[in-house]
Amino acid sequence: MLKKYNLILLISFMLIIGLSVPLIFYIVAGITGLPEKAVNGTWGEREPVSAKYIKIINSTGEHYLRNGTNYYYVYGYVQNTAEDDAYNVEIHAKVFDEKGNVVGTNNSARIKPDIIPALGQSWYVLRFNDPENKIVRYELEIVVKK
Repeated sequence: MLKKYNLILLISFMLIIGLSVPLIFYIVAGITGLPEKAVNGTWGEREPVSAKYIKIINSTGEHYLRNGTNYYYVYGYVQNTAEDDAYNVEIHAKVFDEKGNVVGTNNSARIKPDIIPALGQSWYVLRFNDPENKIVRYELEIVVKK
């Protein structure tokens, strides 16, 4: 009799757990607002923040002499205006001489923090070798890799 009672108890327990876990999962998923459409079918994946939400809010270009070598640095801050963190953000730069000729490019800015927080800022810096002090102007472009 005791074995039969234990078996019934075990089956009842398994049914309760078996029905409760999926129910709890669906309730939590409904409350947290998981996206309906994921890019690769995984739960919770969101589209990357678009480059239109990343703004350069401060930018400076200056020549520096360091250890006998002239460099041109471009540095400043970028603002994430989106309500999600921005991943894979790159700042691409072109530098020009006084005649308007491109004398250098750099697509590897240091961005810290490299994940720009939602509604937050990160600083960036790009360096160019400029032994003859030819650089007089620069252009920046924000790119978000997917």
